Amino acid sequence: MSSSDAAKNPATETIGPVGDRLRNGSAALRYLQHGSLEICFMAALLLTAFYFIQWPIASFDTDLWTHLNGGRYLIEHGQLPDASFYSFVRPQREIVSYSWLFKTLVYGIFRLAGYHGLIVLRTLVCTATLTVVFFILRKTWGGVGAASFFTLIFMLFVDSGEGIRPYNFSYLFIALFLYVLEHHPRKAFLLPAAAIVWINFHGIEYPVMMLIVASYLAAYVNDRRRHGRQKERPDYRLLVSLLLCLAAVFVSPYGAGLLGVPFTGTAHASNYISELRKFTLDGLLEFRLTGLVPDFATISNLLIFSIPVVVLLRLCRRQVSLHQLVLFAGGCYLLTRGIRFIHEFVLLSLPCLAAAGGQPAGQQRRHSAPESSLRGVFAAV
Repeated sequence: MSSSDAAKNPATETIGPVGDRLRNGSAALRYLQHGSLEICFMAALLLTAFYFIQWPIASFDTDLWTHLNGGRYLIEHGQLPDASFYSFVRPQREIVSYSWLFKTLVYGIFRLAGYHGLIVLRTLVCTATLTVVFFILRKTWGGVGAASFFTLIFMLFVDSGEGIRPYNFSYLFIALFLYVLEHHPRKAFLLPAAAIVWINFHGIEYPVMMLIVASYLAAYVNDRRRHGRQKERPDYRLLVSLLLCLAAVFVSPYGAGLLGVPFTGTAHASNYISELRKFTLDGLLEFRLTGLVPDFATISNLLIFSIPVVVLLRLCRRQVSLHQLVLFAGGCYLLTRGIRFIHEFVLLSLPCLAAAGGQPAGQQRRHSAPESSLRGVFAAV
């Protein structure tokens, strides 16, 4: 061995372990980047369970007592109330108990398991919603971007989820409908039954369900028209399922009487119900931290400003379909109706956010666009 070779050996032996450490470090960073959504999801489930299980049912939660009282009335009298028996307003007003099934459920759980049963129900509903949101994002989008949005969505739901309300179930149903129709349309036969339960849990939310179903129904019709599928046998399973979902609005004790309820004016109620107040310019520019944690307004504003930016980028790259834009536009409209609808806006924006996860348009068509998934179903029939 020459002296020059001998001189090189120590350096080579030193570089070997260092190089291995560098390679292992870069591999770990790549793993963290690609697995960041999964890591955030697992952390979110643990934090949600820890936070909600120890958070008591607050004594000032008068809305919950109203629902419990309504459930007690239904069980004791065996009929729906037709007047505001629970209110201080005199004379009593005629009411439509559009969340009668929710009232019955929470009162039944309260009677069997007390406040602890309601706490468990609240935890299960929130974690189930976050799980479906995770699967929607994970199906076509991963990495730091998806993890960031999932973290904001998690903080939004946890920050506003101390109570248990009918709209908590609406959030879960919105996510379920989007996940099935976006990624598993062959399982759409499950949706009519879910729609009936949804309508009776929170009937005032039926316009959101009809928006989702009508958007995907229009996407189906447009797909057949654009790709010359008129001569092929339609997928009657999907068509019938979507039409039954639209008809589910009539499968409630009130039938057609439910149709006008969501369009009742709330201008007066917004004077004393904060969640019905509308967003203001000053409110949209508020960004505050409580310790190191952003408050509800800050989280909402971050989502309101960041989601349109991502949707615009997707649109410029032609990575979103028309029905996804319709859902996003519907969410934007709901934002104008009041602060409470920030959750619907975020959920209805998920198809646009997860549209191919930033992949080129060609890859989007091959892998994950809802329109492509729908075509795959129709071709298999």
